Formats: sequence, structure tokens, C-alpha cells
Amino acid sequence: MFDNDSADLEQKCREEVSELTRLTNKLKLSEEKYRNIVNTAMEGILQVDPYGKTAFANTRMADMLGYSLEELKEMPFFNLLDPGNSKDTLTRNHAFYDSSLDFKFRRKDGSFLNAIISQSPVYNDQAACIGLLFMVTDITKRKMMEDQLREHEQMLQQKNIALKEMIAQVNLEKQRTEDNILQNIEKLLLPTITRLKEENTGIDPAVLTLLENNIQTLTSPFASALTQQEKPLSNREWEICNMIRNGLSTKEISRLLCISGKSVENHRNTVRKKLGISRKNVNLKTFLSDLQ
Repeated sequence: MFDNDSADLEQKCREEVSELTRLTNKLKLSEEKYRNIVNTAMEGILQVDPYGKTAFANTRMADMLGYSLEELKEMPFFNLLDPGNSKDTLTRNHAFYDSSLDFKFRRKDGSFLNAIISQSPVYNDQAACIGLLFMVTDITKRKMMEDQLREHEQMLQQKNIALKEMIAQVNLEKQRTEDNILQNIEKLLLPTITRLKEENTGIDPAVLTLLENNIQTLTSPFASALTQQEKPLSNREWEICNMIRNGLSTKEISRLLCISGKSVENHRNTVRKKLGISRKNVNLKTFLSDLQ
């Protein structure tokens, strides 16, 4: 009887040991699996104990900061931070609440690591907080690109301001030039034409009137606007357009240019076609006067 009980107990112990060995091996495989995942992760992983010391760091975290894993072990967490603002940032966001924020670390060589960190508390079996777990993503290159883009935008803004100032200066000089031209016309040219009209010079008064009108509109954009039309005008058509715009009739144009009235009408029709108004109810003189 005792022999049977002993054999049963021995068998049961062997089964329990076998099961324990199987579970232990399974746990080791699981630990190895998660260790590989942690060490090959693209993000840095850092765990800090309640005393603010580094309890764990993966290989990526060590590489990002330029330390070895041994150097990071039990290193005070705040020694890794940018002393300028990172400690205050943590205080403002309260470390024991889940959060994600921009962060700046100081590497071993003194340079800075810009990062986004996700932080969450770590609890033990009794639901007591035993530290913080940080997931750290390196955004240094992105920050550099953002800074470069910001500098480029500022440079463009400065160039835009300089360009606006240059355009304003050009417009001012243009206005001064136009004012000078108009003053010279008013004080010098127009009085001369007036005297020619009053004196018996033998010059056709219509020619003098046309000359006077052309001089008065010397700064007008009429010629420039007419030049920009799709189909170019001949020299004769230019003359006729100018006379029509100044109010001369077909008869007056015919007399001044020494051509027949029919020729003038043919030129008028050709001009209307080139200007794209041949089939429109548009007065040619009005159209030419409105050209800008």
C-alpha cells in the first residue's frame, strides 16, 4: 500500500516538475521575444524608478543619447535633459498622467536631441506606481527641417518687403517723370502750338489740333494697349486709329492723308476686324478711347 502511494507521489512530482520546466522555458522564450522587440524597436524606451534613476533603457535609447547601456544604468533621469526647459515641462504636464509632448534631451557629446515622448506610469501587483515608462521618438531632423523652412519663409518675407519697397520707389519715379513731362508739355509745347494756330503759317489747323491732342495724351497708355492686340496694325492703320480717337471724321482723315473716303472706310473695317469688334455693336472711337 505504501509502495503504491510512494509511486503515485513520485509520478505526481515528476509531472509537476515537468510542467514547471515547460512553463519556465516558455517564460524564457517569451522574455527573449519581448527583449528582442524592445531592443530592435525604432523608438527609444526608457524606464525611470520612483527615485528618478534610469531603471531600464533599450539599445535604441542608448544610441540616440550616445551612451552605452552600462553608462545609462541608474543614471539620474534629469541629467539626460536639456536644463533649459525639460524639467519644467515635465512638472507642468505632471509625470504620473499619460501624456505625449515635445521634449529635448542632452546627448553625451553635449548636443541636443529633439524628441516626442509618450510617458505612462508603471504599476506593481499592488497597483502602486513604481516609476515611469517613456517611449522616445527622435524628431531632430524634422526640427532642423522646420527651422530651415522657417528661416526660408522669413527670408522670403524680407525679400517680399524689399520688392514692395522697390516697386513703390519705381512707381514714385515713374510718377515724377510723368509730372515732369506734363509740366514741359504745358509750359513749353502747348503754348508754341497755340501761337502756330494764331499765326498764318499755312499749316492745316486740323493737323495742329491733332498734334495738340497727341501731345496732351503723351503719357496715355493708348499706344501700349493697341500694340498688345493679337493682330498687329500697319503704320497707316495706326495713323487712322489715332485720328479716329481724336474725333476726326472720315472726310477729315481722307483730306489729311490724301486718300479717298472709301480707302478710309476700308481701313476702318480692317481695324475693327483686327481688334475683334467687326461683328459687334461697338463704336470704334469709343473703343479706342477706352483702351488702357
